[in-house]
Amino acid sequence: TIEISPQNILQHILNNYLYSTVTNVALYERTEDHNNEIFLESIGKLYNAGLQPQIANLYSTVEFPVSRGTPMISPLIRWDHLEDLFVMRVRQKEIIDNKEIVVSISTIDEEFAYLTGHVVNEKNVFPAMGYLFYIWEMIASLKNQEYINTPIVFEDVNFIRATVLSQQNEIELTLSIQEGNIIT
Repeated sequence: TIEISPQNILQHILNNYLYSTVTNVALYERTEDHNNEIFLESIGKLYNAGLQPQIANLYSTVEFPVSRGTPMISPLIRWDHLEDLFVMRVRQKEIIDNKEIVVSISTIDEEFAYLTGHVVNEKNVFPAMGYLFYIWEMIASLKNQEYINTPIVFEDVNFIRATVLSQQNEIELTLSIQEGNIIT
């Protein structure tokens, strides 16, 4: 449920009495001078709530290609490096001759500790993207390339069941590319 109001006067009351699934969006604040930013933030909240706002309608149309003197936008973009984010890495893997890889995962290990936060139906499970990442990495290594430089498209992927991670024991995943699969 999304509650949209012109001002945020009742936002704290709505937050206290409505379910946590309700998204409150204020379009402007009477006491603020930067209401354009507040309005754009509210559009971002709508997007985060699952809607697809047509933001192209907020700007004048641009004819392509743009002229040679058009300034670049890259100097306007700054990355916020205040937060450390974890990237999935393989601590121990063993590549077997026949297009097969064995990956050992332990949530006790600091490298995989972030996986304890991936909970579905009250079970700590290995993320589906993790399987695809390892296959992507494996295909890249078979081509003697870095995975980041290997474009790949996964189509019609089906996951039969989730792998439940243990807090005490190490999990071994064996991933293989079967004969007949096309890798170009």
